[in-house]
Amino acid sequence: MTLQRKAVTTLSVTILGLVALLYSMAQELAGIRQFLAALCLLGIAFSAIAWLLLHSRVLSRLEQLRDQVSQITAHHWAAKHVEVSGKDELSQLGSTINCMLDMLRNTETKLDLLANNIHQVFWVKDAATQTFSYVSSSYEKLWGQSCESLYSDASSWLRPLVPEDQAIVEQVLETQRKGEPGEVEFRIVIGSGRTRWILDRFFPVPDTTGTVKQYIGILEDITEYKDAEHTLLNSQDQLWNAMIERKKKERAEETAGDRNRETESPLNPSNR
Repeated sequence: MTLQRKAVTTLSVTILGLVALLYSMAQELAGIRQFLAALCLLGIAFSAIAWLLLHSRVLSRLEQLRDQVSQITAHHWAAKHVEVSGKDELSQLGSTINCMLDMLRNTETKLDLLANNIHQVFWVKDAATQTFSYVSSSYEKLWGQSCESLYSDASSWLRPLVPEDQAIVEQVLETQRKGEPGEVEFRIVIGSGRTRWILDRFFPVPDTTGTVKQYIGILEDITEYKDAEHTLLNSQDQLWNAMIERKKKERAEETAGDRNRETESPLNPSNR
């Protein structure tokens, strides 16, 4: 408020002085050229002081508010607040932004409670930058890598892939970049040397204009299912082989029985 009062006082004194100067020049000078020059000088002085007042009270605070919001957005600091001082319109705007940040933090807290208490990995990726904006903490247990490593390097999740599965994953990623939903099964090898089967499902999230802004997806460890499937297939193969062997044995027994009956038949010349 002190800066505003000083600026207003300075502006008033300057305007009064210029008006007095303009009046005296109008009284003393007969030429209209001097009168117009004084009038232009008055306009320039008024504009300069008005700009200084606008910059000190509005523009500088808007720049500060913009910088704070940019930092919060860039670092995902939903728990942070912008600085609010005073009760003017800009202060009300800052308070509104803080309320929105509080609502966002509450929503993220609920999302974290849900995402971090299920064994699946929930992730969100930006469509424009192809970087991850969110990944649940289950990723660290499943992948053996930190969530921060994925935030800093969006391709780090591809490193544990089994080489034979890289081609199919690249095909699915190309589908994703086209804004289409999809799913893929692939294998990863974690630090312990164990191979895990992963199912990845993803969906595009368009805005009101239909432009895809984000992708959301779920990673799930399906190793147990794949092991059970493998065991079942082996059991089916063993059962099928056993049935074939049984059929062969039955046919062999039937053939041997037919031969015995032919040998014991009274029609057989050797038995006459």
